[in-house]
Amino acid sequence: MDTFTLFKTLHVAAAIVWIGGGVTLAVGGAVARRSGSAAQFVAVGRLVALLGPRVFLPASIATLVFGLLMVWTGGLAWDAWLVLGLAGAVATALFGTFVLKPRAEAIGIVAGVPHRREDAVRLTADLLRLASVDYVILFTVVTLMVVKPGWSDTGLLAGMAALAGASAAVLLALQSRRPAAVC
Repeated sequence: MDTFTLFKTLHVAAAIVWIGGGVTLAVGGAVARRSGSAAQFVAVGRLVALLGPRVFLPASIATLVFGLLMVWTGGLAWDAWLVLGLAGAVATALFGTFVLKPRAEAIGIVAGVPHRREDAVRLTADLLRLASVDYVILFTVVTLMVVKPGWSDTGLLAGMAALAGASAAVLLALQSRRPAAVC
């Protein structure tokens, strides 16, 4: 196996852990929300706080590092798919660190305090709402990596941007109208 193939394998494996873990938690959050159990719903938020620095952050960094090593060892051109994919991956890593992480940590602080259960439910709902937007960006990055549009593919790039923006807006609108959970 050459180094490019090794780095590509590690890049894809890290991306699977990063994206797959988040999707699993999003589904868990939706199931817990529908159960009507505030304790189950908040448990998902606490799990995000636990896994964020231990799984998601290292997986996001590994995805970026192995992707850059692929560019370096494979002599890949800095085409639209690569530049925009890298920008999206960096954006979601920063969003996770500076937006999602503080909310997840706040859940960990208030979740164990009985009279703060409503705060923990609200924080969990907010965390999952914002995480859904983060995953729209991540799936857009995955699409860029698979389709590999060039800079001249302006219609495709504009369509992808419009679809991602519309998806994020719909997710935010749908989730803001729904009650967080039955307390």
